[in-house]
Amino acid sequence: MKAKKVAVYSIIPALLVSAVMLYVGFNHNAMEEFWLNPGEIECIIDWPFTLGVGLSWFIPAYVFSFTLLLFIRIFRRK
Repeated sequence: MKAKKVAVYSIIPALLVSAVMLYVGFNHNAMEEFWLNPGEIECIIDWPFTLGVGLSWFIPAYVFSFTLLLFIRIFRRK
């Protein structure tokens, strides 16, 4: 497995982690921080905040999975 493949394969678990965390955040949104107009019938999503939360989960999960897969690749060769 080349380093490019490791980078691509690391995207999948990172996307899953960030998607699950955003799903949990939307379902347990007690303080309504994901909405621009809380309390109204049709809420507008605060996209900059939502993308910031998603990226704050995606980046560490990507770094962790990339490092883990890279170590597996390195130690498997020996």
